Amino acid sequence: MKDHRVSIGYVTALDARQPWHDPWEMFQRWKTHPMVRELLAGGELLKSGAKTVPEGGYWSRPKSAGAGFLIVGDSGSLLNISRLKGIHTAMKSGLLAAETLADALAADDFSESRLMQYEERFQASWLHTELYRVRNYRQRFKSGFYLGGLLSGIEYLLGGFGKNPLPIKADYQEMLPQAQASFGRVTQMSSVRRTPVTSRCFACSRLPL
Repeated sequence: MKDHRVSIGYVTALDARQPWHDPWEMFQRWKTHPMVRELLAGGELLKSGAKTVPEGGYWSRPKSAGAGFLIVGDSGSLLNISRLKGIHTAMKSGLLAAETLADALAADDFSESRLMQYEERFQASWLHTELYRVRNYRQRFKSGFYLGGLLSGIEYLLGGFGKNPLPIKADYQEMLPQAQASFGRVTQMSSVRRTPVTSRCFACSRLPL
């Protein structure tokens, strides 16, 4: 970034086994890594934030339209998790929604049957093709990081395979009961503890001249 600024980001899943897993705390610990620490040394924090990343993908999409409503972007689970990118997909879904609404306004009809044209447009667009290709990407990592990476890579090269979703649990269901948790590994790295419900943390800092 210009003006001696640097932007960093850290992504972590919310289906960690240990109940003490804290995305913001993990972000703070990551910043103490020698490579990252050297990058930030002497800098001034300008802004920071966090957001939830919908990793479920294609199979986690809610009903996209109904009487009087359309769901676009991250709310519609339209993130491409294999690339961890969702701005272009959100923009495309917005364009499809705008086209649908233009027709609805012209017809003065906002019924479900009319607005379901949004879903039809989605199915016929490159957005559907892109997301359907990686429809089981996140689920593959339930096999472990390395095996999951291998399987998801092969699946991507083959254009995806399997017409049914692979099983995946809600994040909280993966967490161990407190009695089985290992609390010996917890390390406090910040003076003020914050626990956002998120899987992405980021910060922008100004570095010294």
